[in-house]
Amino acid sequence: MANALCAIDRGTLSANMSNRLSEAIVGAYKKTNGKPITFELMLKEYQSRMVNADKDDSISSILKQLVRNKLFADSDKVNLTDECFIVKMDSFPKDGPIAKAIVYFIISKLNNIYEQLPKQVVSEDYVQIRHFTIIDEAHYMLDFDNRPLRNLIAVGRNKGLSIILATQNMDQFKSKHFDFYANAQYPLIMKQQSIADGVIKDLFGVSGRDFQEIKSEIAALQKGELIIKDTTLAALGISGKTYKKIKVTHLI
Repeated sequence: MANALCAIDRGTLSANMSNRLSEAIVGAYKKTNGKPITFELMLKEYQSRMVNADKDDSISSILKQLVRNKLFADSDKVNLTDECFIVKMDSFPKDGPIAKAIVYFIISKLNNIYEQLPKQVVSEDYVQIRHFTIIDEAHYMLDFDNRPLRNLIAVGRNKGLSIILATQNMDQFKSKHFDFYANAQYPLIMKQQSIADGVIKDLFGVSGRDFQEIKSEIAALQKGELIIKDTTLAALGISGKTYKKIKVTHLI
């Protein structure tokens, strides 16, 4: 929990704060006799262990924001995998701690669910698809230590989970925390105002003339057209194009 709170608010964590938070969480569970606890109870227990509860530190500050915005219900009655949900975050700053907290804790919940599931069913004809998670404006959720998302990508690969990260700014897809380019199985590039050279090189592994060719193709894309990474020739040991341009007529 300390790592989560500091990740979404870029806070600093001292040993005393970490110990206080651990004691507060244990104390909160004692108050509920082991039943799920709330951020409000966690905050109350944390403040009771502070020398001066009127002066916030990094932990109490973010806990207060979570309590004030009432992000989550007191009890968990939502089935994230069997139902369809749209989580609208446009009332919060996209790069602020509250928007990050929404994604962080929902993804954490999904991660816990998928870790307990058996592997997806695979046959010669079919592959089981259990769930899609789609994050729009994803670059806001990649430029911090989003461990649950990294874990979900690793866990979901053989559990029937697909994650779609949609963005118009791909610069954050490779950071000190994680290389999402290396883990993107199907990167799709549509027409956009600008795309960094480094993004193209990282995605397609090209340079020189091949790089210039792909860059020109992306710039010339029309409505409904997109560039997809194509490793067919490379898998056969044949040199050639590492991309393919396709026309999208409808979505299923």
